[in-house]
This record gives sequence, C-alpha cells and structure tokens, in this order.
Amino acid sequence: MTKEEFWHLIDEMRAACGTDMAKEEHWIVERLKTMGSEQIIGFQCIFLSYYDAADKYGLWSAASVVAGECSDDGFMDFRSWLIARGEKNYYDVLKDPDQLSHIKMDEYCFFERMYSVGYRAYEQATKKKPYDICPDEMVKRYSAEVTKDIVYHPLIEYPMDLKETSVAFPLICRKHNVKEWPEYNSGRTSWNLNNPRIKELWEQGKREIKKQKNRNESVR
Repeated sequence: MTKEEFWHLIDEMRAACGTDMAKEEHWIVERLKTMGSEQIIGFQCIFLSYYDAADKYGLWSAASVVAGECSDDGFMDFRSWLIARGEKNYYDVLKDPDQLSHIKMDEYCFFERMYSVGYRAYEQATKKKPYDICPDEMVKRYSAEVTKDIVYHPLIEYPMDLKETSVAFPLICRKHNVKEWPEYNSGRTSWNLNNPRIKELWEQGKREIKKQKNRNESVR
C-alpha cells in the first residue's frame, strides 16, 4: 500500500461516516478485510508511521488546550483522531498546531480504537493473531517514505505550560479562553521535569518561546 492509497481510504471513510467514530471504525475494518493481508499490513504500518511522526511535545501541549486536558493515553488517542481527520488536516496541524482551531471538534477529539483497525481487520480476515505484523524495522522502512513530506512547526518539539502555549499557538488559546483557566497563572506544570530529556526540552523551549514573544511584540 502506498501513502496515497492510505489517505484515499481515510477520505472514503470520512465521506461515508462523517465524524461518527463508531461508524468510521466499523467501515475501515470492513473495507480493509476485502483488500488482502498484504494491504492490511501496509495500511497498519503506514498508520503507525504517521502516528509516531506526530509524537511531539508541542503538539501534545496544543492538544491539551483543545481537549481541556490530555494524559499520556489521551495524546495517543488524539494522534489517532488527527490521522482520521485526513491528509490535509494532518499535515496542516503538524506544520502549525494553531490549525486545530479550524477543524470541527464536535465534543471529542480522541479516537482510541482507530489505532488498532489494521490489527483487527487482519485477525478477522486471516483468523491469525496480528501481534507481529508490523515489526519496528518494517515501520521504520515505511516511515522513511511516508513522512518525508512533513513540515514541522519550529516549536513543536517543546513541552509548554499554558502561558507558553498561548505565545506559540495563540489561535487555539484564544478560542478556548486559556487565560481564564486556573492553571494559566498557577506556575505549576504537569510535565515530568525529573526526566532529563523533558527538562532539557522544557528549558530550551522556554528560550525559543521567549524569542518568539519578543518577535511578536516588535511587530506590533
């Protein structure tokens, strides 16, 4: 399966089901079952490639605004939801998470079961257990091809508190009135700063976002 075929299936799913996630899940599983095991495996590997490519702390910060809160598991489900919203939305949001302000959210932006549709389609189609159909080395091979066109926002690597997120992604923060949230002025963070990598990115992000704030103020 190619990335073009992958996104075409997502478009077909959205056209058939709208934003009804239960219908989307059922539709895509049934559609994949008609395509044969190799195509199902290809679909799941491509999905995992895009899913991993969206695993960015800055996007997690943005997701926490639009969702109200976003746990570890919640961010996993958010990334599945974002892929299910189609190619343009996916690429637009990674380039600028503020584009989330233009996507219809309904009341829920978590799609847990989208992650496993390929596995379930494979098991139902072949009557075999699907656990090893997408080994890491296969996903890496797919990733090199399908993600090469992604353009990331310059601040997407950094974990942020609400004040920093409002500088980096002002549209979603205004839309969701984050300045009225108790956490905005609390000075607390939910990030695990005992993790050396998160702490390093946190501190680096503060410097980069301060530069962005100064640039914003200089053009006013």
